[in-house]
Amino acid sequence: MKAITILLAINLLILTNLQGQNWVNNDAEWHYDFYGMGYGFYKLTLGNDTLIQNKICQKFLIKKYLFWPQPGGVYTLGGITDITPESTYASGDTVFYFENNNFFVLYNFNANIGDEWVISDEKVVGWQGYDSLSKVKVIDTGSVSINGNIKKRIQLQTIFGSPFGMDGWVVKDMGSTNNYLFPTARNSDSTMFDFELITFKCFQDSLLGLFNPSGIECEYLLNHLGLNESEPVSVFIYPNPTNRFVWSEWDKAESFHIYVFNELGEKLVDQSTNEIRTKLCLDNYPKGIYLLKVVSMEKTITKKIIVN
Repeated sequence: MKAITILLAINLLILTNLQGQNWVNNDAEWHYDFYGMGYGFYKLTLGNDTLIQNKICQKFLIKKYLFWPQPGGVYTLGGITDITPESTYASGDTVFYFENNNFFVLYNFNANIGDEWVISDEKVVGWQGYDSLSKVKVIDTGSVSINGNIKKRIQLQTIFGSPFGMDGWVVKDMGSTNNYLFPTARNSDSTMFDFELITFKCFQDSLLGLFNPSGIECEYLLNHLGLNESEPVSVFIYPNPTNRFVWSEWDKAESFHIYVFNELGEKLVDQSTNEIRTKLCLDNYPKGIYLLKVVSMEKTITKKIIVN
């Protein structure tokens, strides 16, 4: 009996010394689109919690779905790849993630404008013009309503010279609503590598519900494999990315209605045109991903615009 009591006491002591708390609901699910060398999406879900360096961490399971375009607007599945899982834990309003045998701050929702932190010390052999540490800074803070739930948010910017970075808005209990959930490779001018641009598509869990600013199915290509997705009206956007304006041009002369939405689904532009070419001024918009929606008599077409 005494031995059992001692064993229980030891187990209680071990559990007391363990640290870490969840920062997202365990049934959360993310989708991030990518394009460059192929096209597709990343799907992130949560597996069983894992213990790392005395921290109880949430384990993120990641799958990459790759699709290849075929003649006639048909897409075929190129493969599904399991990506190395990520692990995080939270302490108050700060989220940490495990990288290179160390924990780094991923998000700090109590941060102030101007605050900076190191997100990685990974050194990439052969890359020129980079610092030894990857850092981000907070350039804006505030709150946002997600399906009626008011959440803190911070806007991050990768510090020049960082080999890895994060940019755009990050929402508490949800994560990044611009780029990827975790740091990704950058060019030496802090932009993301051209061969794979990653953008937020949708998030859902049992607490916040579905957040999908684009209105397009989270797994649209997977659910429409082999179907002809050719558009009766072709829309061309250029230059894209841009920092001032874009031209919208289509191959048919008819009446169009044009909308532009930000990553939160807020409508910024609402106009009609009969012209075959329209200029949209974006120089007053902050950096980020925007959705252009063109509505014609035949169908609705949605395109992404990148303001940098």
